[in-house]
Amino acid sequence: MAEIHTYKCDTCGATKQEANHWFRAEYWPMAHTFRIARWDNFGPAKNTDASIELHLCSESCAAKAMSKAIGAGQ
Repeated sequence: MAEIHTYKCDTCGATKQEANHWFRAEYWPMAHTFRIARWDNFGPAKNTDASIELHLCSESCAAKAMSKAIGAGQ
């Protein structure tokens, strides 16, 4: 039986649909690094124990996530 994954936006909570144009991001707080790309161009996750993977439903939510990550480094 196939496994079904449901993704929710880590900023607003919207549920990902098949035709949505989402973004994925990885954030490494200790390295002050934030990487973001379109969902289909993200490539394999490089997630480590020190990184946080984010699922983002729009440019607006991506900008909010980036702003939050930048503000956390202060």
